[in-house]
Amino acid sequence: MITDTVSRILEKNQWDLDKAVLDVELKSISLELATLVTPIAGVVTEIDTPVAGVNVAITDTFTVAI
Repeated sequence: MITDTVSRILEKNQWDLDKAVLDVELKSISLELATLVTPIAGVVTEIDTPVAGVNVAITDTFTVAI
């Protein structure tokens, strides 16, 4: 027979597991959406705004040499 204490421990462990799974899924989605891609092959030769860290704005312009 499962006591209330054991039941609460099992529920908390399941909640922790569900939270961990969601964290991994969110991290995966964030990484997928954070990748910049272009339909052309080339090398970035110029960026109009200095990039600090890993964040860029949607208004930044990149020059690509093909």
